[in-house]
Amino acid sequence: NPYNPESGNLTFSYNISQDIDNFYLIIFDQGQREVWSYSDNAVSAGYYLLEWDGRHSNGTTLPNGVYSAYCIAKNSNSVKKELLKIAIIR
Repeated sequence: NPYNPESGNLTFSYNISQDIDNFYLIIFDQGQREVWSYSDNAVSAGYYLLEWDGRHSNGTTLPNGVYSAYCIAKNSNSVKKELLKIAIIR
C-alpha cells in the first residue's frame, strides 16, 4: 500500500456494524514505536473516513519506510483488531 504524503492525505475508511465503546487507529514504525494515533469514544454504527497527513504526531515528517496501522474497536463484550501495512515512499 504505497503512500506519498506529498500527494495529499491518506484516507482510512471503516464501517462499524454496531455501536462501540472505543475506536483506535494507531500507527507504528518498524521499531514498533507509536508515531501517530487517533481515538474516539462511544462511536455509533456507520461508515467513517479518517485522514492522516503522513506525519508524526509531533508534526515532523516521517521518513520513507514501512509502517503498521492497527485498527481496534472495543465494546464491553469484545475487541476486534485489524492490521494494515503502509509504505511511505516520496
